[in-house]
Amino acid sequence: MSDGVRVKIPANAIVDAQGRPAEGDVELSYRSFNEPYEIIASGIPMHVSTPAGIGHMETAGMYELYASANGEQLSLAEGAIINLERPVEQRLGEGFVGWELNASTGDWQPSGQVSATPVSAVRSSAATEATSLYWQKLWDLEREKRPDTTLFEARRASARYCHLTPCDTAASGNSWIRKRDRFKRLAGVPEIRVVGYKGLYDADRIVFVVQVDNKNDKQFPDWRRVPHKAIWEYSGPESRAMFKRLYGRRHLFQDIHLHMKTGQEEGTLWLKENGEWLQLPVSAKWNRSSPLKVARWDRAMVLYAKALDKRKARFDGDVLRSANRYKREHADMPLTAWKHARRAMNESEQAMVLEPWREYAATRRPVNWEMGNANFAAVRNTFGLDGFGLYNIDRIMKMAEQQNVLASAVLPDGTPFQWVNAYAVLRDENSVITYWGNGTGTRDNLLVAPGKMKSLFLVDRDGKVARADVAPLNSKEPRVVLKAHPLDEPKSLDELRADADR
Repeated sequence: MSDGVRVKIPANAIVDAQGRPAEGDVELSYRSFNEPYEIIASGIPMHVSTPAGIGHMETAGMYELYASANGEQLSLAEGAIINLERPVEQRLGEGFVGWELNASTGDWQPSGQVSATPVSAVRSSAATEATSLYWQKLWDLEREKRPDTTLFEARRASARYCHLTPCDTAASGNSWIRKRDRFKRLAGVPEIRVVGYKGLYDADRIVFVVQVDNKNDKQFPDWRRVPHKAIWEYSGPESRAMFKRLYGRRHLFQDIHLHMKTGQEEGTLWLKENGEWLQLPVSAKWNRSSPLKVARWDRAMVLYAKALDKRKARFDGDVLRSANRYKREHADMPLTAWKHARRAMNESEQAMVLEPWREYAATRRPVNWEMGNANFAAVRNTFGLDGFGLYNIDRIMKMAEQQNVLASAVLPDGTPFQWVNAYAVLRDENSVITYWGNGTGTRDNLLVAPGKMKSLFLVDRDGKVARADVAPLNSKEPRVVLKAHPLDEPKSLDELRADADR
């Protein structure tokens, strides 16, 4: 992998839902997170329940690995082990063990085996740190796939996308259940179901709720604005039996959209199944049964529309930025790699322009490099995984000095920044502390390490991010006011680091 990690999977160990070895091309999806700001940008929780309460994790590497073929999520054969081999400069300290994230509960559970072995000697190489970076970047550019430039509305309208993820909706299947289930664990695709509402049964009415699986609910910041326990009454022409057959529990939808104007209770619920949008005429009258509920519902519809517009703008912005970056970096790949390597060049190397540098680097290609340079790694950490998923090599972080602080966060205009989640990084620690706020921005209880707080990022209910000054948290005062500085979104990893150092 581009981060220097080798992924070793035994032959015939990748199997389909029936336990048969996968045939044909298999696509591996891999991501790694090796420092705190990568973890913050990922949004993945970094805490675990211990007998002493919530413990925060100090990471030595987090890895996400999935396999799929023809849109179907694949798994690992029983008893097989995936080995991730990562070369590092020194052995792990005491207390580091493997963990796996339970996607259903959001909890980390002990899993996997961690070991370390010395890296065998490599042949000597004339490569320098700068030429190693140059060749690594050039290799990454050559392997990089051209990004998908299809925008938000076009993806949702297309039959070739499930939610915003490309998928094969034309795949064959002996039954509609098998056809449905090939989307069930496809990365980036949610599971949406229509389930009958048992709290209100009337033979003449069809009343239901919509369920979105928890692990993918974050993909719908707009749908979260709709009340969680919203009750819908179907107002279309289908009978109860036909409704169950067309839309019932056994159906699995991959996208959802609501057409309902503020102030009205009639609308259309759009559900996308197998690339096709289905339209359900619905009434929201059960959510508007009192003046207070009417006001809440109308407010939710306003927030839903705003959140949808915001998600569209963010997504399209990400797509365009990715396309522009790809075009810019691939227009002249040697030039891009040369610029990337300049940060590691010595004085004589920095004096070279591109063409002399290319001739120079051609004679200094790494013989057998790992982690960008053949001679850096002294130890190879091996992490044995029991299956595909999200794994971590962590130990519970221990603060040498702890203090509970009652903190309020205020914006430049003096109003509270009403955060609900926060992420802190400590100096000289490869860990992230996760906090949960009360949503008011006032009198939040934070457990801090005075003198070691490096950065703190606050996130409100709408996903807006603010950087908070950490000087008050390092002051040992029991009550503090934190100045919150809103950040433009989205933030790249480099921008996140730069904001932390301000």
